[in-house]
Amino acid sequence: MTTPSATYLYCVVKSEAPPKLGRGLARLPSAGPLRALDAADGYHVVVGTVPLSVYSSEAIEAKLRDIDWVGAIASAHEGVVERVGASGTVVPMKLFTIFSSDARAIAHVKKMRKTLDRVVRKIGGCDEWGLRVLFDEARALAAKTKKSAAAKPVSGTGFLLRKKAQDETRRLLTSEAKEEVDDLFDRLSKTSRGALRRPPPNRELAGRVVLDAVFLVPQKGTRRFKSTVASTAKELARDGYHVTLTGPWPAYSFVGGS
Repeated sequence: MTTPSATYLYCVVKSEAPPKLGRGLARLPSAGPLRALDAADGYHVVVGTVPLSVYSSEAIEAKLRDIDWVGAIASAHEGVVERVGASGTVVPMKLFTIFSSDARAIAHVKKMRKTLDRVVRKIGGCDEWGLRVLFDEARALAAKTKKSAAAKPVSGTGFLLRKKAQDETRRLLTSEAKEEVDDLFDRLSKTSRGALRRPPPNRELAGRVVLDAVFLVPQKGTRRFKSTVASTAKELARDGYHVTLTGPWPAYSFVGGS
C-alpha cells in the first residue's frame, strides 16, 4: 500500500546546470532523498517527498508548539538551502512550502517567474550578512565617570551632585549610542545592495541591542565590508559596545514574499 505523500519545496536555484545535491546532504526528518527538478529557463527546484502523516497541514499545526521539532525542521531546511547555494543563485522558500505533487511545485515556480527574475537580479552574486551591536551601558558609564568615581563624596550634597552627573552622562551615552550605530548602518549600507534593520530578538536583549541588521553584500565587496566592520568594532569596544558579525548566508531577508 502506497503511503500518502507530498512534495516539499526547499528552494529554487538559478544555474546553468542542475544543483549538486550529494548523498550526504541532510534532509527533513522522515523526508525522502533530495531531488533537483528542471523548472525551465535555467531554474531548478530542490524538493523532497514527505509523508502526509507528518507533513499534512493538520499534522504540522499540531506540532508547531513543539520547539524541538520545529527547530529540527528549520535546521534541516536551512542546511539544504546553504549547501545548494554553492551551485548558483538560490532563492529560499519559506518553511513548510508543500505541494501535492512535483508537477504542482514546478507549476507554482513557473507562475512566479517574473518575481523570481526580479529577486535573482537583486540577490545574484551576493550573500547575506547579519550584524548585531550590543551596548553595555554600565561599562560605558564606568569608563566615562572613572575619574570622578575615584573621589569619595564628602557630603550628601556631593553624592546628589554625582548622581545627577551620572544621570546626565547616561542620557548622553544613550544619544551617542544611537548616533554611533546610525553612522555604522549608513556606512555599511553604502557598500551593500540592500540593508534592513530588525527589531531585537527578545525582551531580554531589547535594552542592550542598539542595532540588529542584515546586509546584502556583493561577494566582490565582502573583504571591504568585513574590514569596515572589524575596524569599527575595535573602536566601539573601547566605549562599551560589542559587535557580532555572522555570515555569509543565503539571502533569506531579501527575497520578499517568494
